[in-house]
Amino acid sequence: MKIKFTGIKRALIAFMIFAIGSCFGWLGFLIFGDMASFCKIYYVSQKEILELEKERVKDSAEESLFFGQTEKVMDLIKTSASKYKGLRSKIIYTTDGGVSGQGLHSISKEIHGWIIERLKADKDYKANKAISELETLTSLGEDLVIHKFKDLKSNYLQQQLKGER
Repeated sequence: MKIKFTGIKRALIAFMIFAIGSCFGWLGFLIFGDMASFCKIYYVSQKEILELEKERVKDSAEESLFFGQTEKVMDLIKTSASKYKGLRSKIIYTTDGGVSGQGLHSISKEIHGWIIERLKADKDYKANKAISELETLTSLGEDLVIHKFKDLKSNYLQQQLKGER
């Protein structure tokens, strides 16, 4: 038996295909359309990090921000913040003011702690290296130690001046 497709039958089939496609499209929208609500947005605020650093410096005997290594800070911020970045999370860096909105979480405090850890470890390493050099020179003689100590002190002062610029 052969079925003849007349104009009305073709229109009815086209409408059925359209209706079924629309239902699947709507269902897909309901399931996948709100993917943005699953995404977490983290921000790193330069202002917050500076405030945290000023508090740390005020409470300690340290005189310079970030142990005088301010040129490293931006790279360390990006490096440490990258561990929060993923398929469902984004990172925003702010320079002035703040960011507000639903689903935002500041990670500035964690980033500041991580930066201080890294810079302090670097500073401690340099201090321990200088002490071991002085101990080695002590065994060589007092005049050489005094001369080497003056060299180390001038190098340290030059590094401090570079770090403040």
